[in-house]
Amino acid sequence: MNYAPKWEQEGWSPKRLTLEPATERLSNLSGLAPVIDLFTKNPLYLEFEKCLPKYLSNNSYHALHFSLLIIAGFLVGYDCMDDMEHFVNDPVIIQMFGKVPTSHAFGDFLRAFRPENIISLRAFLKNLAYFLSQKINPNSSIKFNMDSTAHPHCGDKIEGLEFNYKGQWCLDSLEVFSDEGFCFDFDLRPGNTFSSVGGALMMDSIARPCDLLKPIFDFIRADSAFCNQEFIEMCLIKKLKGTITAHGNIGWMAMVDKITNYKPWIYSKEEILEAIKKGVSLPQVEVGFYMYRPGWAKNISFPVVVKKTFIPYERLTKKQKEELKLQDKDPHLGLWKHYAVLSLMGLYPKSPQQILEFHQGRSNMENMIREGKINFDLTHFPCKPMTANHAYALLGMIAHNLMRTISLLDNRETPHFAKELRRKFIHIPGRIVTRSHGQLLKIPQPYFKEVQTMLEAWAATLDPPLSVA
Repeated sequence: MNYAPKWEQEGWSPKRLTLEPATERLSNLSGLAPVIDLFTKNPLYLEFEKCLPKYLSNNSYHALHFSLLIIAGFLVGYDCMDDMEHFVNDPVIIQMFGKVPTSHAFGDFLRAFRPENIISLRAFLKNLAYFLSQKINPNSSIKFNMDSTAHPHCGDKIEGLEFNYKGQWCLDSLEVFSDEGFCFDFDLRPGNTFSSVGGALMMDSIARPCDLLKPIFDFIRADSAFCNQEFIEMCLIKKLKGTITAHGNIGWMAMVDKITNYKPWIYSKEEILEAIKKGVSLPQVEVGFYMYRPGWAKNISFPVVVKKTFIPYERLTKKQKEELKLQDKDPHLGLWKHYAVLSLMGLYPKSPQQILEFHQGRSNMENMIREGKINFDLTHFPCKPMTANHAYALLGMIAHNLMRTISLLDNRETPHFAKELRRKFIHIPGRIVTRSHGQLLKIPQPYFKEVQTMLEAWAATLDPPLSVA
């Protein structure tokens, strides 16, 4: 016999609530106050002001007023300059900043940036990333990841919009992130700029002086666009160890069948058990290497590690089957897919497989690029001049580094991205209370406990430790 649930038997509807206007000054952005405080109490904050344009007039706000509000907009998750007007009715923003400029005034401020301001702001972003990295992981090496990405747009008024090699009407950016997720540099460029252009110069300005690396060595990962003489020489001079995806121009494809030291890929026990649990077979993979001697360096050779992955017939794409038939090969025999990595850290003590596993860590770079585009909306830019949009992106990356700090303080093993952090630390209900000794921001106990824990973790990294009472 089938029984209907109790709520279906008796009928059910939600309880009705009576609405009344509140006289308290309520906010849903109470978490902004401690995050902005983290930034303004940073020892580098005074350097930040020097990066901004001299923006003074009788009818204008201070440059810090504009820039901190833009950073706050990124922290909250606003998508454009028009969204900034939502700050007008928030008591926390009004208490901290006073009045909120119009969206048009924000645009005028961004258009006031000059190339020299952009250079200074990029240098500040690098110094901020180093400072935060040092606080999170003291005396440890940094693993840099470099890549470029497209920022597609509609319209034709924005400076720098061009078609790239994929046929996208876009701007382009070259970015460097660490494995912890801190952004060390962001260069906005015309859409048709090749990935590696300016890469060696950017990394040269980021890499720490060699005399500071006693016994710490920093690492670099990059894709095949950076597999060129200029970039490799820069890595050697700066003593950057790491890996670069091998480009076809070094001739590695011709060496695939000449390598005689291939060995099977060794899967971990966890990977084997997971495959058994899912009822799937692990791919057949082999790893080998050969020594590459570039034409521009007679006495230097680099290991090139080659990975062979077997693709059985049932997993071949239609295009792959047609290509095999054109080559007079039987597609039913399957296909070996090859991938190669040039090592800048030799072969020992790491094995060829460990070098490939190290290079696979570059996939985190894609997550950071996606974070900027989706959660900070750096797919689109608000202004016409390139310098204004570049300044906007750099302020966004400063906000990203602040959020990343909170994320790592909250959970070092599995740090959250901005969407979850905003729910947990930014969009917090609260109310402003006026007392004889000043204004208080009161927030519910569960939220207060989360914020207090994060602030204590941050204060403990400072020297001397700060009090958060």
